[in-house]
Amino acid sequence: MSPPLRNDRQLSELNTPQRNRYFYGKLMDVLHFDLEQEYLIAEQRRGNRLLLGPGVVCGLQVTVIRSGGERGLRVGPGLAIDGWGRRILVPDEFELLPLRLTDEDGVPAPDDDGPLPRQLILSLCYRECRSGFEPALVPDPLCDGPAHSEAGRWVETYALHVHEGTAGDVVRECMPELGELLHKGRIQEALCLLAADCPELPADPCVVLANVAVGPRGALTITDCLPRPVAPTNRMLLQLLICLNERIEECCRHDTVLLKVGAVRLLMGNGPDAVLDSPDERRVIPRGREPLGFEAEFTGAPVDQASVVMDSSVEVLRDRTPVTLPVAWPAPQRLRCAVRNALEPGAYTVTLRGEGPAITSAAQPPDDAEPLDGEAGRQWPSGDGTPGGNFVFSFQVDR
Repeated sequence: MSPPLRNDRQLSELNTPQRNRYFYGKLMDVLHFDLEQEYLIAEQRRGNRLLLGPGVVCGLQVTVIRSGGERGLRVGPGLAIDGWGRRILVPDEFELLPLRLTDEDGVPAPDDDGPLPRQLILSLCYRECRSGFEPALVPDPLCDGPAHSEAGRWVETYALHVHEGTAGDVVRECMPELGELLHKGRIQEALCLLAADCPELPADPCVVLANVAVGPRGALTITDCLPRPVAPTNRMLLQLLICLNERIEECCRHDTVLLKVGAVRLLMGNGPDAVLDSPDERRVIPRGREPLGFEAEFTGAPVDQASVVMDSSVEVLRDRTPVTLPVAWPAPQRLRCAVRNALEPGAYTVTLRGEGPAITSAAQPPDDAEPLDGEAGRQWPSGDGTPGGNFVFSFQVDR
């Protein structure tokens, strides 16, 4: 006697898996071979349902066709996963011509010559049928009767179901609590939120392919994207990530203009100013030409003049002793620190701070302000391309 038909829904549920344990002398019969197949089938379907999700994987495009005054639909080849995790493979184009209502097995309704409803749903459903009938040594008297044959294969096929109605649009929204966790960078908690619930098996596992509107004269209009669920494969997700990255670069990226020191000159009271050739030059001023102070010219971003404070963001040392100089702005980007008379002889070290308390750029809102890029090098402007870092220069006034 043939074993009872397996329960497709049960194979997709969260049941305890059972598989064969082989040992020498074990008698294998239909029950054990079915157990082997059902274990593998169940693992595949649960994986499809929980890891990938239901929907169209590829293809299955729906188009309107017309022949001899009849209107219908053509469904292209493709692959889908239904609500129970079963793969539905459509290997070739299939035409529904003329278009008629069908039963759940895709069989057109008999003697249905009336007009079609104004709104139709086209769904793709998983079906199995028996094939490869052959003589059976032990036939099933209830099913086979005198034929004494059994089907040797299951064929995993499909049915196109046309029925009245309109399928709702597939809506994919970000959960508010999920968005909040991601905004705060709490990735692990976001993953825990997503993994909290296992999706339940739907009562109707079929995959909606399109909504079809029927016009007054039988014209067909297809909506085949919004009501169609899509199973996002790794290939799709990778392409989405590439496009999202390009979109972020396009709309959200802003090249930060760094605040740097573009030049430093020593203000000479009795001759032309002494311009430093490089940010790390140590200039020696001979006796009799003592400078009044210095000017630092900023470049790049506009400087926030309020952030320039003597003995705080600006430090001047003479022989390692702090010196307070007046602060002035001859131009918006030019800082002057000078006295009326000459600076006293000694070794001067000037620090324009890029580390707190730092000289910063002017920005709105203030949170967008960047600290001075003050890392000194061999060329002007100073900086290493990263916000922050003190700019230090030295000069010697001989005694």
